[in-house]
Amino acid sequence: MPVSLRRWLSMPHIRRRRTELSLVLPPALWCSGAPLAAAVAGVFAYQVLSLWLPLPVALAFLPTLRAMGDHQVTPVVPIRERKAA
Repeated sequence: MPVSLRRWLSMPHIRRRRTELSLVLPPALWCSGAPLAAAVAGVFAYQVLSLWLPLPVALAFLPTLRAMGDHQVTPVVPIRERKAA
C-alpha cells in the first residue's frame, strides 16, 4: 500500500461518523484486489440497503409507538413507600 494512501486512511477526521465505512472500505477493497468501481458500487449499495430495508418495518410500527407515547403510565412507587402508607 502506498505511503500516501496509508496516511490518508489513518487521518482522524475519517473516523468521526458513519461515513467511515463509505470512505475507508472502497480503497481497502481496491488494495485487496477488487476493482475500484465494483468496490465503490458495493459500498454504496450496502449504505442504501442498510437504510431502506429496515424502513418499512419501522413505518409499520410507527402507529404502535405513537400510541405507546400517548398512553400515560402510572409512576412506580418504591416498596419502602408502600409499606409506610
